[in-house]
Amino acid sequence: MDEQHHLRALFEKYLNGECTEQEVRELFMHLHLLDDDTMLRQFVQSAFDEDRHIELLYQHKLAALTARVEKRLGSNLPQQQYRFDRFLLSKRLMTIAAVLLAILSIGIILYNWEPKTGKTGGIAVTEVDDVLPGGNRATLTLSDGRTIQLSTEQAGIVVGDGISYLDGSSVLGKQGNRRTNEQGHSLTLTTPKGGTYQVTLSDGTKVWLNAASSLSYPSRFDERERVVELTGEAYFDVSEQVLPKTMESAGGDSHKIPFRVITKGQAVEVLGTQFNIAAYSEEEKTLTTLVEGAVRVTPSEHGRTGRRNRQHTVLKPGQQSIVKDTEVTINQVDVSLFINWKNGLFSFKETELHEVMQQLGRWYDVDIVYAGEIPEAYFFGDIRRDRSLTQALTILKKSGVNFTIDKKGKRVRLIVLP
Repeated sequence: MDEQHHLRALFEKYLNGECTEQEVRELFMHLHLLDDDTMLRQFVQSAFDEDRHIELLYQHKLAALTARVEKRLGSNLPQQQYRFDRFLLSKRLMTIAAVLLAILSIGIILYNWEPKTGKTGGIAVTEVDDVLPGGNRATLTLSDGRTIQLSTEQAGIVVGDGISYLDGSSVLGKQGNRRTNEQGHSLTLTTPKGGTYQVTLSDGTKVWLNAASSLSYPSRFDERERVVELTGEAYFDVSEQVLPKTMESAGGDSHKIPFRVITKGQAVEVLGTQFNIAAYSEEEKTLTTLVEGAVRVTPSEHGRTGRRNRQHTVLKPGQQSIVKDTEVTINQVDVSLFINWKNGLFSFKETELHEVMQQLGRWYDVDIVYAGEIPEAYFFGDIRRDRSLTQALTILKKSGVNFTIDKKGKRVRLIVLP
């Protein structure tokens, strides 16, 4: 198979949502580096010819995308195919438009990007130094209301016979550890904007907190149920626990101890699995993404246990639930996009600008301001989270979106220009 046929096959796989991450990377890299647009025109022409039925919902969006695409493709596509008021837009054509916009943006080529240090890449920075990335920052709140600023030299804590850092050193000292050994002693781990931290709970469950998040949990779990409460975003690796034989049913059956995560608008119950929950209070939706095992998602009006609501959804690996106003939507997703923050990466795949800005705002602890309408731009690929803000913005700027950084009072602002 020659290169053109290979790329055409990749293009078709992408439109059908069947490309692997490596294939997406290869396709976009090749199309972006083409010396002329002949091959791209041929791919797009063929795709347009195959699909002419479009939903009215997408008319304005695809028309806006096409206006930008047309600058590159010129007039080689038949004019009637741009008259979207005559047709209904299909998901396939939306995907084509997203592909073309991504190719125009250059921002698709983010993989393994290594920016030069010491330069702002044309980002206007006024009255403020460059913003450094977040790091290991968190506070631990005890049941008596005392707060402890956790070490930035450590990545996490372990709750066991007391509370210690991952290297074994004590957080509270001997006296404080004795107090926390009481069953049901309430603890809350909180990360600020620009912070992340890990906690190993008393049952061995590991939790990674993303920026601007909090997790409330007991120092010792109840023997029949494990319940924690989350605000913000966290990745869970839940340890499987079984009831002691003395507490099993008369028939001698063993029962696993459920693990329940209570968030805004839902409860998630698991037995032993890995999953990510994003439940920020300022966002309308709560996302639960399953990596391994199975979880049961139950929407609830007040985000408590959700037991009174008998409607629930069981997720399979690779699925994501979106809860909004007690309604649940299930999608098949690339889970890496939603868990790579734990591995030190921003990961994007057809990610809209405002979503990218939300992530940057939390990680760099800056306020996002739009000087006009939000530009229509999509981003693909990975950026390392240990880069400074201007280093991250330098590559995003290549999409045609411009930024400036300033300070208002004590707060740093990232301004997105029209």
